[in-house]
Amino acid sequence: MTYTITITFNQQYLHAVVDGKNTTKNVELYLTDIQKAVEQYKCKKVLIEERLPGPGLDIFDVFEIIRAQARYARDNKLILAYIDLNKDHHRTTGAFGENLANILG
Repeated sequence: MTYTITITFNQQYLHAVVDGKNTTKNVELYLTDIQKAVEQYKCKKVLIEERLPGPGLDIFDVFEIIRAQARYARDNKLILAYIDLNKDHHRTTGAFGENLANILG
């Protein structure tokens, strides 16, 4: 595992801070960690602060990750906010991911 995640609960929302390498596998793993925290704290609001250096993910990988995760978010009525702190990541891919998540979730 080449990432670390710190999840804090402040009575209103979960705040997940993710550091490490920007890979598809790491994103899938940290989203699984967040799902566990959602269930543990029974919290529907999540802020994801991603600090993953390196090139952005391929748009197809973004599609696959969101497609796989959207059902969980929709079925559990989650409210998600996502911040990508890597200024080198392509904003078009981020906008695509946001639109897809809104459509599927």
